[in-house]
Amino acid sequence: MFSLVHFLESFAIEEQLQAFLTVVPQLIATTPDWTRILHTRILNDEAACRLYREKLHSMNASSPHFIRQLLEENATYRLNKYTNTYNVN
Repeated sequence: MFSLVHFLESFAIEEQLQAFLTVVPQLIATTPDWTRILHTRILNDEAACRLYREKLHSMNASSPHFIRQLLEENATYRLNKYTNTYNVN
């Protein structure tokens, strides 16, 4: 399965995120562990996490979904941790 993940990651980040966000409500119901792995991999890349949060915010504004809202909150939390980690005086 990780070879599939690496294959998916070979696509442009915007395409990856759009595809993931489109299917995440169904994906989390059928494969919660793999959904968590993919979500964590996105969060661990700061640039991907920023774009992820932007896409989630846009999708939630036009068509709210509680799973996407939770993911957006999680991405915001992670980005705040990035900011606090690198802005220590």
